[in-house]
Amino acid sequence: MWRFDQRTQRYDKTKPFIFLHLSVLREYLYRDLFIPDLPFKFNLERAIDDWVFMCFFVGNDFLPHLPSLDIREGAIDLLTTNWKQILLKYGSYLTQDGNINLKPLKEFFTNFAISEDPIFLNRKFHKLQRIVNGKVIHEKNDRNKKPLGGGKNASKSDRAPSYKELQKFFKEHKKVKLKNQSNNNNKNENENEKENEKEKENEMKIVNMNNEKEIEKKIENENEKREKDENDENDGKFDNFEKIDYGEDGYRERYYFYKFEKHITEKEFLKKIVYSYIQGLQWVLKYYFQGCPDWRWYYPYYYSPFAYDLAKHIPDMITFEKRKPVKPMIQLMSVLPPRSSHCIPKEFAKLMFKNDSPIIEFYPKFFDIDMNGKKQEWKGVALLPFVNIEQIIDAVENLEFTLTKLEKKRNTLGTAQLFIRALTQMSETFSTKVKKKNDNDNNGNNKKDKIEKEEEKNLKLKNDFDIVQTTFEIDDDDQYNKQEIALDNNHLDNINKNEDEMKNENENENENENETKKENENQIIEKKIEIQENENEKKKRRK
Repeated sequence: MWRFDQRTQRYDKTKPFIFLHLSVLREYLYRDLFIPDLPFKFNLERAIDDWVFMCFFVGNDFLPHLPSLDIREGAIDLLTTNWKQILLKYGSYLTQDGNINLKPLKEFFTNFAISEDPIFLNRKFHKLQRIVNGKVIHEKNDRNKKPLGGGKNASKSDRAPSYKELQKFFKEHKKVKLKNQSNNNNKNENENEKENEKEKENEMKIVNMNNEKEIEKKIENENEKREKDENDENDGKFDNFEKIDYGEDGYRERYYFYKFEKHITEKEFLKKIVYSYIQGLQWVLKYYFQGCPDWRWYYPYYYSPFAYDLAKHIPDMITFEKRKPVKPMIQLMSVLPPRSSHCIPKEFAKLMFKNDSPIIEFYPKFFDIDMNGKKQEWKGVALLPFVNIEQIIDAVENLEFTLTKLEKKRNTLGTAQLFIRALTQMSETFSTKVKKKNDNDNNGNNKKDKIEKEEEKNLKLKNDFDIVQTTFEIDDDDQYNKQEIALDNNHLDNINKNEDEMKNENENENENENETKKENENQIIEKKIEIQENENEKKKRRK
């Protein structure tokens, strides 16, 4: 099967469909996740839940990935080996029925944090090795990267270097780097001298010019050209990846300074980041397994913390505000860019473009992209402003009267619907349950008022005459006997009688309802007969 390209209107053989059998995938996951030496029975369902949960650390639609994890570097294999160690040591899974077990998760991050520094040094080693060897490796070849540390049967050349080997390499590289810097400084001095000579020549030419206005115009034009060139080169893109220098001493401090604009000494800020990230992990897990816990939650940062900080500041408990979902149009306005304004009503869409719009700040024409050590723009971090949905609601409220009937229907919250194939067993069970529920609802609506009133009476009786069970001690030949006394047994009998009367009344009501139904059916039949007789008489008269 080949994928159909709508642009060329042809089947593209270079992009075939990938068909995946979930049953076969479960078998492979069982082989990868199974631990033979467990002191308890291995549970595949919970192991797969943990595996899905661990994949969140590599990144998803709601959370950024951890800085030390990359799928192409074998991050998922690294996470699974770490997970097996924790399961063997502590005997508890990371998740249960869509909820995170925070204690084993803390141990998971502490164990994983040990490998963070070697991962960053390993990346740096491979990058410097390319520079030293003078080889340019394209990203297509990067796909063939083997997992960090290599497999069990990997050769020495395939395996990542040890921590000591990396330190030796970087010490030698620093010596070479210092020599290169000294040579570059000498070259720069010579280049500066040449530039100064050129500037003097240009100054002499300018002095010889008669018109000062022409000189000013030329200077302005040159400055404008320089600014345009600089803007074209950067185009809102920047990269402070090299400044952070991952793996070297103090990289954590530099990371939080450049990415969050905060100092690592601010512990309360670190706790906020960690809490937000763990809360995000719990939100995504509940969203997939149970349903949306909070319809207005979002992760309020562009980057994630390190595993070391997650282990250190992990909270004891996570809570959510049970907030209701917003209307569909508001949801679209909080997600879509101005280019997709055709999906929104015209008056709503104008708020994305008008300069005097109260929410124009959420739809910038230009925004910065942090390349974050990547070469492609789509791999960078788009630094878009975080949307305040309350401001959008306030801005849209005065425009709801402009919506058409169809747009008003689109802008309403509907009911959840479940579609099941009719031939399956699930459809039979669901249909029978739904029918019973509907029948009970129809029959129970009329009875609710009477039953509630009678229940209130019985509750009053029970509250007025509570059954008090007391125990007291009687001294009889230095032996203690405990006795129980129940007060107001007569009132108990009265309450039981009232309940029996209620049941009898309900049965009588059901009988009366059935009789009324039969009477109504008989009346309908009689009316139909009368109508037919009248029609027959009319036909006879016409003849």
